[in-house]
Amino acid sequence: MTSRLLDARRTLIIALSVIAGMAVEVFPSITASAPLALRPLVGSSLVLATVVALALNLFVPDRSEEDRQADQSMGKRMTRIRFKLFQTQGGKWGARPTS
Repeated sequence: MTSRLLDARRTLIIALSVIAGMAVEVFPSITASAPLALRPLVGSSLVLATVVALALNLFVPDRSEEDRQADQSMGKRMTRIRFKLFQTQGGKWGARPTS
């Protein structure tokens, strides 16, 4: 989950999937009250969380290309800021600079 930057869409999908899976564990009556055809899907928290995540991936719209480019630009800026911070702190600590 964390191999990529989490945006609002990904966070929403993960959160709702986890909530759906936990709901089955916390409220076992959900399984008992479900129609017979849906019990295999609702009976397991793992299966329900996976189905919810897949469904949300299909129906929640993805970000625009402009948003992706803005995130990449922000990531590059943050990398430069971190590098400068490490250089500054390393100099204060007496660390040798890398080539």
